[in-house]
Order: sequence, then C-alpha cells, then structure tokens
Amino acid sequence: MNAFQRAEEQRLFKERRIVPVWIEFRAAVNTLINSYNDTEEGRIHPASGKSQNDTDILISCDKQRAADQIHTITLTIQISLNKGVCTITVSQERWLRIHGSRVRKENDSTAHFKLDANFETSEEWLVGKGGTRWGVFACAESVLKNALAPQP
Repeated sequence: MNAFQRAEEQRLFKERRIVPVWIEFRAAVNTLINSYNDTEEGRIHPASGKSQNDTDILISCDKQRAADQIHTITLTIQISLNKGVCTITVSQERWLRIHGSRVRKENDSTAHFKLDANFETSEEWLVGKGGTRWGVFACAESVLKNALAPQP
C-alpha cells in the first residue's frame, strides 16, 4: 500500500468511527452522571442529562448552598463534522446569584476534542488541548469531573 492509499484508508476509517465514538461518548456521559448521582455530593446536588437531538447533550446541576442562592452549572456537548474533521465541543457555563443580586454568568469555558484514529491498529482517541490523547471514556470522565466535582 502506498502513501496515498494509506492516507485514504486513514480518512475512511475515521469517518466510519464517528458514529460509534459518539455513541460510546454519550453512553459514558450517562454512566458517569449516574455514578456522580450515587455519591454524597450527587445525592445533595444531582445532575441531569438529556439529548436535545442526535448531536447534542445538555447536562445541568444545581449546586445552590442556600435558599436565596442560584448556582447552576450547565454543560453543552456537541459533535460536529467540518471539512472532514470530527470534533466534540464541550461548553461549560456557571450561573450565580447570591443574596438577591443579579444572576450572572461566570466561568465560561469551551474545550474541543478532535477524533483521531489509526486504521492499521483499529485504535481511536480524542485529542484535546496541547495534543493530549484521551480514550473516549476517559475524555467524558475528565469533562464531567471538571464540571461536577466539588469545588474547594
């Protein structure tokens, strides 16, 4: 197999892996939400997740500590395919209101994970910031842990 054939096989392999990777990612998110909700923190401040459509997941968690406080975390996770590149984008927002103040959005963040794969070894992974490689479950776990874990 020459370099051109190898590059084409690589591209086709990645395309074939998009749907299975997304299904695995969504299943991991659901499993992790259930695991979080089984913890002490999760029983007090449960998270919920729902799919808006086939390409989105919306996760929310109300972490208020007092009756007159709002502290809601939302995660929007989307998968997209643009110019042959599959990307999972995670946007996090934190909404706060304390003691009757205006509701304000704080700590916005966005992370992008690009699907990469090797057709010769049948491996796939998600590549995050700085070129860090993540397995699908590990990526979902990191995203949810960063958003839902108790803050010091």
